[in-house]
Amino acid sequence: MSLWDPQDGRIVDLTAATEPDARLRVPLKLAPHGSVFIVLAGGPPPSSGGAPLDGAPEPVLQLDSPWQVAFQPGRGAPAAGVFEALQAGNEHPHERIRHFADVATYRQQVRLPVESIQPGARWYLDLGRVEVIARVRCNGREVGVVWTPPFRVELTSALREGPNDLEIEVANLWPNRLIADAAPPPEQRQTWTTWNPDRPGTPLLPSGLLGPVVLGRRRPR
Repeated sequence: MSLWDPQDGRIVDLTAATEPDARLRVPLKLAPHGSVFIVLAGGPPPSSGGAPLDGAPEPVLQLDSPWQVAFQPGRGAPAAGVFEALQAGNEHPHERIRHFADVATYRQQVRLPVESIQPGARWYLDLGRVEVIARVRCNGREVGVVWTPPFRVELTSALREGPNDLEIEVANLWPNRLIADAAPPPEQRQTWTTWNPDRPGTPLLPSGLLGPVVLGRRRPR
């Protein structure tokens, strides 16, 4: 019997106890909104020695420093900006950021607190709230794509001593851009569709990386 993590594809052995009534009792500990596949027989061999979803890690460091944010070109937003604090893109004071729809890349450099370094610990990055899907890279290495709570990826294999470069690509839905394009003439619009259900003044959808972004760990057992 094995357990499959649908977010990162890891497979782990799963112990189970057979009850006297011939039913199978499977102990699971999932994070909020977490889900797994349970495969009763067959399948590939395990690829990980620990349960993929076994509760929230211990928080170590909240990343509150300013974020460098770059916006995909040709989508109406400025090329880049600095977010002193994370906020919903649709609430930003800059009109073109409020209506941006595509991939925004958030960058920050983080250093592990010396007192928290422990051999055998596993490190995770919790993105808090994401609207709506995110790809995470650490020191240039892709570590995961998340699209549902908990928005969390493991960083253990990519982290190193000293400064670590984090890069989080966040893609949102395009109604915010359609709302902006509902008023100007066609030649001034960024998007085109055969039918636009949105109108000027339609409430914007939440977008971007809302956080809080927290670096956490699981201590070795």
